[in-house]
Amino acid sequence: MGSVVKVFHVCLHGGPVTWTVEGRRQVVGFYKNETVLTHSTDQAVEASKDRVRHRLKAGSHEFQVDWDSFKIEVDSVRADLRVWRLLERQGFVFYPIEEPLSSSP
Repeated sequence: MGSVVKVFHVCLHGGPVTWTVEGRRQVVGFYKNETVLTHSTDQAVEASKDRVRHRLKAGSHEFQVDWDSFKIEVDSVRADLRVWRLLERQGFVFYPIEEPLSSSP
């Protein structure tokens, strides 16, 4: 018999990401909550990190990421009995990590 599938809530933070808004660039870090359905804590962490990378790549017109210096760290992981959380979509929470850069050329 296989292992039981569980809902996991994973809180991540990471960066740096360069965010361009109205021609101005700002280097930011982020917090992101992900809820995933997996067999283990390790799988939950990897699935959550993959989702974050995918979302940043999908928003490439707003975000530039130097993948060599980019890091994602796990703040917490917990099993969550509330399956309905899988339906929630939570966004990123960004915070500045450097002074604003010059305007884009």
